[in-house]
Amino acid sequence: MGKSKYSRKTKPETTGQSPKISKGPTKNVAKSNMASTSNLSTTGKISNLNSNNNTTTTDDIMTVIVALQQKVEDLMDSTNRLVQQLDLQRQQFVDILDSHITKVKLKIDTEISILRDNIDNMHARLDILENQDKSDSVNSNAIEIEDNCIVIKNLDQTSDLAQTVNDIFDELLMDDKIETTPDGVKRLQSQQDRSGIVFVALTSHRDKMCILKSKHRLRHSTKYRNVYIDTRKTREQLQQEYLVRSLRKMTGSPK
Repeated sequence: MGKSKYSRKTKPETTGQSPKISKGPTKNVAKSNMASTSNLSTTGKISNLNSNNNTTTTDDIMTVIVALQQKVEDLMDSTNRLVQQLDLQRQQFVDILDSHITKVKLKIDTEISILRDNIDNMHARLDILENQDKSDSVNSNAIEIEDNCIVIKNLDQTSDLAQTVNDIFDELLMDDKIETTPDGVKRLQSQQDRSGIVFVALTSHRDKMCILKSKHRLRHSTKYRNVYIDTRKTREQLQQEYLVRSLRKMTGSPK
């Protein structure tokens, strides 16, 4: 007889034993829980790191701001000190300049005062000279009566000097006609480009006074407006008049 086929035997179920629970899923859950815990820990560390970084950055910014504020304050202090120094130097310069101006003004005032005193003294001397000239003129009346002469200035050269002098006398429009002769006129030598002075001898002191009183009428003459008539004077009188004119011109005092 042939062999019977082998039949797989099934293990008999044990009565009263609890069924076996599979351990595979439990291990996976534990691993998952451990992974979650690890992730939470890592996330906390990262969050703490970010928080620390943020705190560090804020502190650095505040430090920079404080440093900048200090630099600004230092700069303002330096600027204020510089402004004070400039104000002090400006005031010192103004004081020095005012002192120099005061000294110069005082010197100028002193010089002006001295100059005014000198001018006043010169005016006083001029007055004395003019009064002396008038006194000399009064005292010399007797001499003038004997010397009845006049001088004519700026009279151009002419062929008939006596006739030209008589024409001038006619321009004076005097009540009484006054004439001279060739023997009564004499011309001095010309000086540079100026005609020589003409001396005229009159017959009386009355004629001389009439001519001197009317001589201003020559200003209105067409032909002889630049001719001048004056009494004859001594060399001393001429020098004195020249001195007076020069002083008047220098000091600018009125005539």
